[in-house]
Amino acid sequence: LIMTEETQNYVTSIQEVDLKRRRIYVNYEPAFVLYISELRRFGIKKDAYISSSDYEDIVNILSKRAKIRAMALLKDRDYTRKKLYEKLIAGGYPDECIESAIEYVSSYGYIDDRRYADNYVLSHITSKSRRVIEQNLMQKGVSADIIMAACDECYDNYGMSEDENMQDPEVDIILKQLGSKYYNKDLTDYTQLQKVKASLYRKGFLTDNINKALDIVINEQK
Repeated sequence: LIMTEETQNYVTSIQEVDLKRRRIYVNYEPAFVLYISELRRFGIKKDAYISSSDYEDIVNILSKRAKIRAMALLKDRDYTRKKLYEKLIAGGYPDECIESAIEYVSSYGYIDDRRYADNYVLSHITSKSRRVIEQNLMQKGVSADIIMAACDECYDNYGMSEDENMQDPEVDIILKQLGSKYYNKDLTDYTQLQKVKASLYRKGFLTDNINKALDIVINEQK
């Protein structure tokens, strides 16, 4: 069989998503999700072809639907480009519709990875180590350059405090943890001190900041 524009979109499977929607597989790959009424409208059946004009109409419908879905998601919370893409993929939208939707919301400033990173760092700067913050942002799909810029700026601004013990927010976080979780530990004992250091290091805190905070606490315990 010679593949032409009219015969290249071959429906190989139709699977139920819920009572109203079905996932359409084209050429053995998941292509899109449509309502049952739309399957009837376009005459989509297993082991049949979708004409190029119908396929184009379907993509146009789903592009508009993906934009609406993206806007609805962003009303509730901020998303990185990667996480928004994943949410739309889960909704069964084709890649081309997702890209169109993301570009649409980006053009209006509704999605901005740098703004997301800034807000994330500011929200967690006093509760998480910088390394953990960076790892979390990377998992959310934020680029390394944006993560570095956001962290550098937020940490520099935080470090403008006149209190020399607050020059790095990590020192403040470690001091709080030492005061709550380790308040009854004898940090002048070498073995106990090494256990506390290891525990803090596993949480992503820098060795220099751990030592600085411990010096403060140990001097207070003496």
